[in-house]
Amino acid sequence: MNFDPFDPVAIGDEEYIEVSGPGGFDFIFNKHMCDFNSCFRWYSFLENPELQLELRSICKEIADYFSSDFTIYIGDSYGALDYVFEGRDMEYYKADLIRRFGEDQTKCTLEDLLERSDKERKSDGYFIDSFNDLKN
Repeated sequence: MNFDPFDPVAIGDEEYIEVSGPGGFDFIFNKHMCDFNSCFRWYSFLENPELQLELRSICKEIADYFSSDFTIYIGDSYGALDYVFEGRDMEYYKADLIRRFGEDQTKCTLEDLLERSDKERKSDGYFIDSFNDLKN
């Protein structure tokens, strides 16, 4: 029996790969998308521009591998893991978030989400990043 961390694990008809790395980073891939988790909380991400840049750069590189022109960052209370296990892709995930949270949420900036978190003490919401300010 081979327990190599890069062997795909079947869940129903779909497969995924889980990679845990240094620094508290976890990546769970299906063939369409990746759920990337770090040890940083949503609020820490929102309030720290330097951390945002580092994590956004990592996510852009992953998105490039999947030929995706966007990524979605989401609060601590939600995640993409079920979508990975179900074999979904980023377009499905985005459409489902819009359905759940409303179209207005797609216009939120990271600053808007930080302000809302400060006021309401909530760790929810999401941000769709098209990487317009990041270069390859």
